[in-house]
Amino acid sequence: MADLNTPVRPGQVISSELFNLFRTTLNDALQRLSNLEQGGGGTTTIIDHLDPPSQLPVGQILTIFGAFDFPPPANTVTVDGNPITTFRPESNNLKLLFIVPSTITVPPNGTKSAVVQVQTSRGKDQRTYLLLPGIPSSVPPPSITSVGDPDNSNSPTLRVAGRARITGTNFAANPTDNIIRLKFQIGLNQVIYPKQGQPALAIDAGQSSVTQIMFTMPSPITEIGLGTSPATLEVQVGTAIPGALGVTVLRVT
Repeated sequence: MADLNTPVRPGQVISSELFNLFRTTLNDALQRLSNLEQGGGGTTTIIDHLDPPSQLPVGQILTIFGAFDFPPPANTVTVDGNPITTFRPESNNLKLLFIVPSTITVPPNGTKSAVVQVQTSRGKDQRTYLLLPGIPSSVPPPSITSVGDPDNSNSPTLRVAGRARITGTNFAANPTDNIIRLKFQIGLNQVIYPKQGQPALAIDAGQSSVTQIMFTMPSPITEIGLGTSPATLEVQVGTAIPGALGVTVLRVT
């Protein structure tokens, strides 16, 4: 990933992503300087940075870090003038995640310079950003309708090490091709299960289908305290955008 804080060594090839990051950063700095010279221009520092930092294909997930209103729909967010009305479950007052509308027209094999704008109760801020053509997917994106604990009257609270059921649509025809992740926000850090190097979460293929996945929750989950904690559950199939849903996880020991 391009990073303006890492020096370029002699003879090192400068990627297009790094060049585009430099260009968009310079454009934003010039715009902010112009606003200051004009007495502020009504712009407030709300956006800290974006991830990916400089460019992204339409139809993919963009994250904006900064200081926002909560809940996320209380903010007015647009990309190239297109309003964002749906935010990913892990969005909060410090970050907003959403899918860049695939309806934005980007020339084939080309790019489009767009404005990402956020308006909150404190004012508005914006960044210039480079959009790339969308990435085709051979499968439709999965969608999660609900989750439940089949051993506890299908309670929506999922227990550490317990069984869990996901219902929805467009799950993989081969159940073990589904990739399941649990994301916890611990302070300013995000913890993802399974962790790197750990095996995938165990899926019960015999009780799973394209509309249901039965799996075993990870154990242990030491980063959360006893009792319940919020998390985001994701299901990914192939290269499609993962389905996601906010869930509650219970740790009893």
